[in-house]
Amino acid sequence: MALVNLPASEVEKEINRGENGGGDVVVAIHSSPESCVIAGTADGVVAVTALWDAKGVRAKKVKTDVAFHSPVLEQLVEPLRAALAEDLRPKEPQIALYSTSLDDPRAPDARGADYWIGNMVKPVQLTKAIGAAASDGFRLFVEVSAHPIIAHSIQETLDAGEVADAAVIPTGMRDKDDRKTMLLALAKLHCAGDVIAFKEGLLGRWNHEVPGTAWQHQPFWPKMEKPRHPVGHDRSVDVKGHRLLGAKTSINGTNVTLWQAYLHAGAKPFPGSHPLHGSEIVPAAVLLNTFLSLAPTQSLRSVGLRVPVVVEPPREVQVLLDNGQMAISSRLAAGADEENSHSWLTNTVAGVGPADAASKVGQTIDLADIRKRLPETLPPSFSIDYLANVGVAAMGFPWQVVEH
Repeated sequence: MALVNLPASEVEKEINRGENGGGDVVVAIHSSPESCVIAGTADGVVAVTALWDAKGVRAKKVKTDVAFHSPVLEQLVEPLRAALAEDLRPKEPQIALYSTSLDDPRAPDARGADYWIGNMVKPVQLTKAIGAAASDGFRLFVEVSAHPIIAHSIQETLDAGEVADAAVIPTGMRDKDDRKTMLLALAKLHCAGDVIAFKEGLLGRWNHEVPGTAWQHQPFWPKMEKPRHPVGHDRSVDVKGHRLLGAKTSINGTNVTLWQAYLHAGAKPFPGSHPLHGSEIVPAAVLLNTFLSLAPTQSLRSVGLRVPVVVEPPREVQVLLDNGQMAISSRLAAGADEENSHSWLTNTVAGVGPADAASKVGQTIDLADIRKRLPETLPPSFSIDYLANVGVAAMGFPWQVVEH
């Protein structure tokens, strides 16, 4: 089996040509209007995918040795019929049921042996089923699986049908806590407007003798603490401007300008959390924003992210601008009455580039061409999952990925 980034209609035309696999390969899954899955003999699948590779069309092999939903499995029809003949007692459905095994997803056919035999050897009509449900007014789609497999295909089908007010919600996530992902799915359903029977999870009668919940006051404004080392003025970093800038000093007789600040958890220049393997660090966005604010009409070049700037324990931070060269350095802060003997560490460096560099970069990036060369769209959670796998559990800012 192989996943092909082409509509099923185009794939069927290609595989029906005798020189491209003949009847050895069929469309097994109508995933979405933009993609499908083929299945058949091993040689047939290899031949067809090789042809698409030569044309620059992505065809990714599915990790399975079984040609599901194809005539290759017809040899199992009679054994399956014999196994199911006496055990199935199908009943008329009591709720809306959309089948991916029938040409008409709304058909009320009994789910007996013939139905499941067809499910084994006939293609999966996922696109039709999702389209029918959306046409009937359904807007919430929940994929119940250990990891999102078809959520992306469902979203593609809804997008193609211009269904703008729908939500596609997975329940499980690979290498994630099952309870947390299920509760998150419930929360997303609630936020999408679904009615959740929260009381179903509360066993037994309500005990009226239990004390009521006190009003827990929680401030939402960031708590600004004064630095422990004031030098005539507040040396805290620029929290609102998301910069590591503090007190500014011009060095007499030179082109050097120095900013000194005090960084700690009570006054950090980003709103959320940004842990790297458990240690809170300053996001790269803050570092770059700090440099760009020193040369607002210019660009940056030769940026070097050497060592992360750790938030705790508290640190003294210096930002240096010297003839077009910039550097962010830091060291551990000393106690209020102690002389600081800690060594300085250069965390990030950059140079001031020409003013027209940004516009030139914009002219050389052709998004349409990139989408054409790289047609595969990654899952919406790809960036978050990737960062989590390398030890970054949160991004510091409420970023939203528009397109991978």
